[in-house]
Amino acid sequence: MSPAPFSALVFACSLVAPTLATASFVSDPAILNANDSIFWSQLGSSGSPIPGSFHAASLQGIGVVGSFGQNSGGTVAVVCPATNCNFASAPGFAAGDSLLWTEDADGNGTGPLTLSFASPVRGFGFYFQLTAPATFSAFLLKMAEANSAVETVTSDNAGDPIFVGALDGQADITGLQVFGLTCTRLSPGACSTSDFAIDTVSLTTVPEPRTVLSIVLAATLLIFQRARLGQHRRRRLRIAFLFCAALITAATASLKGQDPIPIPPDEAPPVDINDANRPNSMGLRILAQPDASDASLPTWRYQLSSPITGIAYGGSMVGTSPFNRGARATTVPVILVPFVITFQNTTTGFSTSFDPSAAPDAGCTAGQTAMSLVENSPLFQSRDWTLNGVYVGKTQYIDAYQRANFWQYVQNTGDAYHVLLNFGVGDPLFLSLQYPSPTLAAEVRTGLQGPCTNPIVSGSTNGGSYQGLVNFTTLQNAMTGYIASHGITPDKFPIFIVYNVMYSQNGLLYLGGYHFSIGGQTFALANFRTNGTGPFDISILSHEIAEWVNDPGGFNGTPAWFNPGEASCQGNLEVGDPLTRTDLPAIAGPNGFAYHLQELAFFSWFFRTPAIAAGAMFSDNGTFTSDAGGVCQQ
Repeated sequence: MSPAPFSALVFACSLVAPTLATASFVSDPAILNANDSIFWSQLGSSGSPIPGSFHAASLQGIGVVGSFGQNSGGTVAVVCPATNCNFASAPGFAAGDSLLWTEDADGNGTGPLTLSFASPVRGFGFYFQLTAPATFSAFLLKMAEANSAVETVTSDNAGDPIFVGALDGQADITGLQVFGLTCTRLSPGACSTSDFAIDTVSLTTVPEPRTVLSIVLAATLLIFQRARLGQHRRRRLRIAFLFCAALITAATASLKGQDPIPIPPDEAPPVDINDANRPNSMGLRILAQPDASDASLPTWRYQLSSPITGIAYGGSMVGTSPFNRGARATTVPVILVPFVITFQNTTTGFSTSFDPSAAPDAGCTAGQTAMSLVENSPLFQSRDWTLNGVYVGKTQYIDAYQRANFWQYVQNTGDAYHVLLNFGVGDPLFLSLQYPSPTLAAEVRTGLQGPCTNPIVSGSTNGGSYQGLVNFTTLQNAMTGYIASHGITPDKFPIFIVYNVMYSQNGLLYLGGYHFSIGGQTFALANFRTNGTGPFDISILSHEIAEWVNDPGGFNGTPAWFNPGEASCQGNLEVGDPLTRTDLPAIAGPNGFAYHLQELAFFSWFFRTPAIAAGAMFSDNGTFTSDAGGVCQQ
């Protein structure tokens, strides 16, 4: 008889046994030879929240239960460039892919991530990357009964996504856990090892070696039963069959020792997943988010060591960190409050009111009120913006400026990063001032001629080129009283709009604009000017809002810099002050009004660090082509 049955059995053993003996972590998707996938687009569109515990399914119907390590959930992130995307593309993260992102709606990292499979699989794998630009290592726990194991994988020097996965010789993998283990920043951003994203999960579900074993043994038995063999040949085949079975059994048993560091899942060594916050080569680090109250302003914190002084400067800004790969949009509710001020001279009987919501000034407001012009201005309505020759998007002016401010990083996330203002109009604030004679505390000045003066003496708002003057403390008390009586909370930003009213403080006169913070509640005052020598209309308002975004509390320090706009030496991150009275070219609104918006200085200008803004400039209309230079004496 032919030796074919004997040879077939030996050949089958030689194929199956090595397959069963192979079980290891993999770093190349080709090795996985996957035949199933878990796509995260099933959890929603880009930006959709994911609950703390969630369910998904693979294409072949394998159920998946996921959970995050923190109390909050995660987010779906579509890789840029794509429509509605919010995560930067990178090798392994293809544009248009939906990622599972361990970051909640408040920007907090929520790793580690745990996935459990309803049916055990042979293998899994996916690309992993931290949100912040950084080199990093990732911790992976493979849950497979007694064959559980852990591995640490390190990224390349660019912090590109890494492929992590495992492949066993039998379908015994029931789940996994992954999180960042270490990170070292590559940019002025924070590393949070609990803030990362994973791409599509590839699964290897067939062939299952035990199934292959059954098929091989069944086929062999069939051969054995049907072969017309002599007694000698039957004895040889029986011996070969028993040898093959023993070999496969031994190989199966040996799987338990193939994976590195086998440990039960509940005995995994504790790992510190918190960010060490080591400063990067530029010295800037983003600190952990402060504990948020029920109503608080969304802010991110930074710390920077300036090369010109070697001193560390810290502060906070409104929004989320622009240095993250997955930066998202922040929208802050704004309350626009018309601040109506009436002056009455009790000696002469003269009386006039400055009301931004009434009595249009035909000479310079195109027949519209100051309030309506503010509401329809580029500060609150979207338009296309090109700053320093770079198109930064269709949005509001302050958001366009902030995107340009950190453009080197923001551009990597497409249209994902924004700091937007959603306004509503509050009840008017009324203030009546009676005085026997004009003083710096309360007076009305007349005859302020200028390019935006109403020549008709009407006795109404701005009649006869009037300008009001009020003491700072009087205005401050009125605004704080309004905030308290109207129950305004720190998560909202009230802006009080006055019309042609300046303020005095300590014997000095100010154009009528400032932003302030008391007990965590921020607010601002802005004068809509239509006379004098400028700045005009919303220039002051644009100045104050931009400064509020970059320095909401008024405490962000910088190396001292000379203020050419006000001829003074300052040491704070007030992005409007260096370019006071320097506006962008007038912008024609659809309402027929030409708006004046102030040019603003960029972050790098203050700290004397390399330009990271749009066009590699240091202000948003190219006036500053270099940083602030030497340190001045305060």
